[in-house]
Amino acid sequence: MPTVDGRCDSRFRLVAEVFVDVVAAGRAGSAVAIWHDGHKVVDLWGGRTAVSAGRWARDALVMPYSVSKPFSAVCALLLVERGLLAPDAPGRCYWPELAVMRPCAGSLMCGPCWPVPPPLIRTTPINVTACPPDRCRACLPASRP
Repeated sequence: MPTVDGRCDSRFRLVAEVFVDVVAAGRAGSAVAIWHDGHKVVDLWGGRTAVSAGRWARDALVMPYSVSKPFSAVCALLLVERGLLAPDAPGRCYWPELAVMRPCAGSLMCGPCWPVPPPLIRTTPINVTACPPDRCRACLPASRP
């Protein structure tokens, strides 16, 4: 049985039990950390790394996929709660370039169901981490999805 390392507050022992089951399934290494009331209450890791098949370490590097969606949703919901974002407003109210890219796009709440294929930006490739937001926004309307 693979080893699970770390610590878990006794109030969250069920999380630890499920995590042990996930690691025991042997698909890959995993880690989980949970903060509650400003304190880290779960910090567990275990399994094997895909690259070297060695033990999963606390600081193992991983390629995350689709992890920004829930954080974006929480940010949007906070803005709605504060009256700064209207979920039924057309997306173009907040992102004018969307009207060019998707003239039929509905409200922000329909955002996840818009039929948006991966964009193909037909300009010089840009490093988005170093790109000024205005330049990135200028490229989008000129692109054909």
